[in-house]
Amino acid sequence: IANFINGELPGKVTTWSGCWYFPGYEGCRHPQVLYSAAARFTIVAWLVFLQLKTKTKRWRDGFLSMNMLFLVGVARFIIDFWRDDPVFPAGWGFTAGQYLSIFMILIGGFLLWKYYIKDMKNIFRKEIK
Repeated sequence: IANFINGELPGKVTTWSGCWYFPGYEGCRHPQVLYSAAARFTIVAWLVFLQLKTKTKRWRDGFLSMNMLFLVGVARFIIDFWRDDPVFPAGWGFTAGQYLSIFMILIGGFLLWKYYIKDMKNIFRKEIK
């Protein structure tokens, strides 16, 4: 949010009605820092929900951390499409941040699947077993 207030890190130029004029940059741009802030608030809300869900029994160690790793990677990968960063020279047209996000998604997703699949199945049950 501070980056938005300071006019830093503008997104790509767009004609979308919700675009924003950042001082020192040409054109109306995506306020991608607000998208990022909204995504992180949503991730924190999800983690708080998971934490509050554990009144009868705790999640296994690392479950919340792996959720965070996976979800932050997914959010950053998606939001970087609206960010005005240079594309990585070699590859499929992704930014460096998106490549690192893919790594986070793969590691977090693999560890969730390998070690916490039973915990994930129990998220919406009344009691964690």
